[in-house]
Amino acid sequence: MKTIPTFILTLFFTVLFTTNLVGQENIAIHISKYPQSVDDFLLLRDQLANTPEGGAALTIIAFDAYVKNHPDALKFLTLILSQNNLQQSNSPNAYKGYEPSKNYFNYHFGRMQGKPSFMECYIINNQITFRRNQFSIINENQIKTFVLSNVSSMSPRPITMEKNDKGIWKAKELSSLFLGCPEQKKAKDDL
Repeated sequence: MKTIPTFILTLFFTVLFTTNLVGQENIAIHISKYPQSVDDFLLLRDQLANTPEGGAALTIIAFDAYVKNHPDALKFLTLILSQNNLQQSNSPNAYKGYEPSKNYFNYHFGRMQGKPSFMECYIINNQITFRRNQFSIINENQIKTFVLSNVSSMSPRPITMEKNDKGIWKAKELSSLFLGCPEQKKAKDDL
């Protein structure tokens, strides 16, 4: 009598697991050179941000530059964040009169300081891997992609990318990236 409910439960989880895997597509973005200046970042953006995953990869690179205190990090972020994430500014860190919105980002940026590098978490052998699934397409100008990590305890993190009027994919919703990467603890062998 217990075998029928067990069979049904097993079948349910098998179908659920299989359904989640169907339609998933991994997309790897190769990073050949880490940008050292705004001009480098713009060149990389022109090469990669013509796809949602390329734009998402540049978002991760910009965050990594911020965590590492790169002098142009806020300009990198300004160049890859969608317009709704920016504010007008006269700051020396502004790019063409814009910078990341302080109301939203200051809290999150403060939480990111001192976290392990984004490079250590997301970039493996100079590439960042993303995944799309059947729920990724919001509309023709918005795609949700999921960044994969080399940390086994982390689930893929979603980033909603939005295509601007020039065809550049920029980060619209990226709150899961503000968590940064957990510190990887080395297992101790006390035997």
